[in-house]
Amino acid sequence: MPVVGGSDGGLFTCSGDLRKLWRAIFSNKIFSEKTAQSFFKSQVTKRDGDINLGGYESYGLGVYIYKYGGSTVYYAVGGDFGVGFFTAYFPKQNIVVSALGNTEINSYPLLKTIIQS
Repeated sequence: MPVVGGSDGGLFTCSGDLRKLWRAIFSNKIFSEKTAQSFFKSQVTKRDGDINLGGYESYGLGVYIYKYGGSTVYYAVGGDFGVGFFTAYFPKQNIVVSALGNTEINSYPLLKTIIQS
């Protein structure tokens, strides 16, 4: 386990904080509009990404990007021994979905179901 606050982990959050973070990012309270555009610009594009949704998936600067049916979802995932999470933002619908757990069980099936709904 990493030292709390170490370079490889130690983040503490809750779903309410994640919602506030997405809203602040997309209202330019954290980044300028220009910086946000760079943050969400595809840096790497790959086929059949981590959550196996089919189609193309890409990665920006610290956030995954998935486009489907004219919409886009931005998401982040993470975990370690005894913890796992994902958080996703659907800008067209202005919806934030986050799941945090105290196991490292893969949460991708839940994320996949939410994105495909």
